Amino acid sequence: MKHRDVMIDIETLGNTPSATVLTIAGITFDRMADYSRIADPRDLDYFYCRVDVDTQNREINQETVDWWATQKPETRDEAFHPDDRLPLKDAMIALNSWASGVDRYWANGAGFDYVILEDCNRQCGLRSPWNFWQVLDARTIYKMVPEHFIPGSSKHHALWDCLNQIQR
Repeated sequence: MKHRDVMIDIETLGNTPSATVLTIAGITFDRMADYSRIADPRDLDYFYCRVDVDTQNREINQETVDWWATQKPETRDEAFHPDDRLPLKDAMIALNSWASGVDRYWANGAGFDYVILEDCNRQCGLRSPWNFWQVLDARTIYKMVPEHFIPGSSKHHALWDCLNQIQR
C-alpha cells in the first residue's frame, strides 16, 4: 500500500504566523520514488494558486518586502503577478480539499509553512486537514544525512520549490 505524502511550500510577505500569503503550492509524492528526472512539477499531481493580498488582512513585514525587491525579476513577477488570484478563503478551501486524506505533510521547516496556513484556516473559520503529528520537516532530514541529499536551490516559486524539495 502506497502512502500519500505532500510537500507544501508557500511564498509570503512576512515570517510570522500572521504573514500575508502570496502563493501556495503542493505536490503529492511517494517518498520512496525517484523524482530526479522530473523537469516540470506540473507533470505530477500538484496544487498551485496565487492568493489575493487585499482579501487577507494579514501582516506585511517591510524587511520581507525589501528582500523580495532583491530577487530576480521573473521570481518577483510570478509572486506578485496580479492575474488569477483567489481570495484567501477560496484558496484555503481549495488547498484543504486537495490536501485532505494525506498520511504525511512535509515542508522545508515545520515551523513556517504549516503554521502560517493553520493561521489562515483559523482566520477563515476553516479546519486544517492535517493533524500536528502529521507535519514533518524535510530540512531536518537533509541536514541529518547530507551525504544522501543533493543541495537544492530555492527559486522562491512555491511549486518549483516543492519539486526541488522532493528531488533531494
